[in-house]
Amino acid sequence: MSGRGGTRWERAYAPRDEQAAAARRDATRELSAHGLGPDALEDALIVVGELVTNAIRHAATEFTLALDIDAERVRIEVSDGDTRPPVVVAADVDATSGRGLVLVAAVASSWGFETADRDGITGKTVWAELLRADDADRAVG
Repeated sequence: MSGRGGTRWERAYAPRDEQAAAARRDATRELSAHGLGPDALEDALIVVGELVTNAIRHAATEFTLALDIDAERVRIEVSDGDTRPPVVVAADVDATSGRGLVLVAAVASSWGFETADRDGITGKTVWAELLRADDADRAVG
């Protein structure tokens, strides 16, 4: 996406629980600096939180959070060293986890994953794109 005049930001994190909060803080700072409105920022942080948490819990490898930001959309990518595809599960209503990708699908305009080599490590990248709709447009639409 950055080929369309946007900006790409990325950072690597260790697979530790406290890194989820660090990734959300970093994403908040970067997305706010690029003028994301409050509703779009909230949706983006839901995606960041869910994808990062999945990388920590399921891949348990170092992961990279990347944000591609342009005037029309934000693409959020989380890359890790595990080639297993993400799985959408139908969580029981009493379950305390298992709804992450359902939430991602609900707020993103599209999402998916790719398995590939990144810096010499075979793994996957789970991505989601969110449209940068003006907050006023979202309230009316």
